[in-house]
Amino acid sequence: MGWQFTFNYILSLAPLIGGSLWVGFLAMTLATLSSILVFWTFMVIMPRTGGDYVFVSRQLHPLLGFIGNASYGIFLLLFAAINGVTIETTALSTLFAYLGTVYNNPSLTNLASTVSAPTWIIGLGLLWIILGACVAILSTKLYFRIQNLMLILVLIGALAMIGTLVAVSQNSFASAFNAFAAQYMGKSADYYSNVTNTATANGWTLPDTTSLYAGLMFFPLITVGGWYSNYGSQIAGEIRNPKRSYLLGTLAGAALYIGLTAITLAVCYNSMGFNFLSAINYLLYNKPDAIPLPALPYAILLIAIASHPAIGTLIIFTGFLQLFIYIPSAYLYMSRGFFAYSFDRLIPESFAKVSDRTHGPVFAVVICAVISAIFFAIVNIPQSATYAYLFSSVTSVNPFPMITVGLIAILVCIRKPPSYGLLPMKGWKLVLAGLTMICTTIVCMYLLLEEPVYGANTPIALELFLGLFVVLILVYLYAWVRRRDTLSLVFKEIPPE
Repeated sequence: MGWQFTFNYILSLAPLIGGSLWVGFLAMTLATLSSILVFWTFMVIMPRTGGDYVFVSRQLHPLLGFIGNASYGIFLLLFAAINGVTIETTALSTLFAYLGTVYNNPSLTNLASTVSAPTWIIGLGLLWIILGACVAILSTKLYFRIQNLMLILVLIGALAMIGTLVAVSQNSFASAFNAFAAQYMGKSADYYSNVTNTATANGWTLPDTTSLYAGLMFFPLITVGGWYSNYGSQIAGEIRNPKRSYLLGTLAGAALYIGLTAITLAVCYNSMGFNFLSAINYLLYNKPDAIPLPALPYAILLIAIASHPAIGTLIIFTGFLQLFIYIPSAYLYMSRGFFAYSFDRLIPESFAKVSDRTHGPVFAVVICAVISAIFFAIVNIPQSATYAYLFSSVTSVNPFPMITVGLIAILVCIRKPPSYGLLPMKGWKLVLAGLTMICTTIVCMYLLLEEPVYGANTPIALELFLGLFVVLILVYLYAWVRRRDTLSLVFKEIPPE
C-alpha cells in the first residue's frame, strides 16, 4: 500500500550506492520467499491473531515472542510517525509546488513552502495521526473497503509512473526538466547538466555500478517495503481459509512490490540518466538549496515533471493517499498484537476491548496513536525533513521476528513435536527455508548498521532501538512476577480460535 513512499526512498539512495541492481533484488527475493514459506508453515497449524508472537511464545520462549512481535509492531508505529512528516514534505509540498510551477501560480508555490515549515509539519502531522486513528477505530469491514479502493488507486498511480518513463527518452527528460526549472527559476539554462556540475563541485563522485558489494547494499534498501510475511500472520485469526489466503496473498503482494520496484527503478535509470539521479540525490542530502526545483527532488516530482500535468498530478496525489492510508494500517497491525498479549495476560485486558458499536479495538488504537505521536515528536522536532525520510531505514533493522521464527523452523525438524505431522512443509525444505531466513536477516542487519548511508546507525536510532527492547523486557518481567503461575500454564497451550 505504501509502494510510492518506499520507491521515493529507494530512488533517493540507490543511485548513491551504485552496484548491480539484480544482486539486491535476488537477495530480497530469497529473503521474502523463505520468510513467507516459514511463516505460512506455522500459521497453518496456529492460525491465530498475533502471528509470530503465538509461534515463538509456544515453540521457543514467551519473552522472545513478545519482544519480537511487539518491537516490530512498535517500529511500524514509528514508520507511521515518519509518514506524519513525509506527507507534507514529499506529497503536499510537492503537489502544491508542481501545480504552482506548471500553472504559474505563485500562491500555490508559496503554499508549498508553507506546509514544509516546522510549525505546519508538526500541526498537520499530528492531524494525520489523529485522522488515521479515526479510520482505524471504524469497523474493520469499512477499513478494508477503503484499503481495496486505495489499492486500485495505487496501481493506477504506479502504472502512470511506468508509462510516463517508458515513453520518455533521456533527452526528452532533460528538456522537460530544463523547461520546468526555467519556469520556476525565471530564466532559461541547462539545469539538467548543471545539477551534475554543481554536485561534482561539492564533492560528488560517480559510484561504481558493477560492484557486487554495492549491489548487495540494495537489499536492506529494498526491505523498507517489507518482507510481507509478518502482516498476514498477524491477522490470521480473522481471514477465511488462512492456509490458502495467506500464501496467495503474501506471494502476490511480494511479487507485485518487487516487480514494480525493479521495473520502475530500471526505467528511471534509463529515462533520467544514472549520473543525473546520483548527482541530484547527492545534493538532496548535502546541499538541497542548490537544486533548481520548488520541492525536494523525490521520484514522484521528477516523474511528474516529464508527464502531462493531469498525469503528474495523479502520480503525486496517489502518493499522498498511500502515505495516509499506511497510518491506520499500522494501528490495526499493532492492535492485533495488543489483543494477543492481553489474551495471554501480559498486559491489561482493556487492550483487547472491542467497541459494541463499531466492532473496532478503540482503546488499542488510541494507544497506538499516542505512541505514534510520541515518535513523531522524537523524530521530527529536532531533525530536518530529509533526515526524517532517511530515518525510515530504522524500521528495517529489527531482526527478532525473522531470526526467531527461522530458528523455530530448524528446531521443529529436530525435535519433531506432536504437531510436526500437520506442517505443510517439513524436513530439509523447512530447514533450508529457515536457514535462508536467518542468514538474509543477519546480512540485512549488518549492512544497515555498518553502512552510514542508511541512517540506521545514528545515535538516536540506536537509542530508540535498544531503549525499546529494555522497556519490553521490563513489561514482560513485571507481568511474570505478578502472574507467574498463570503465565506458565498459558504458554503451554495454543490459544483457541
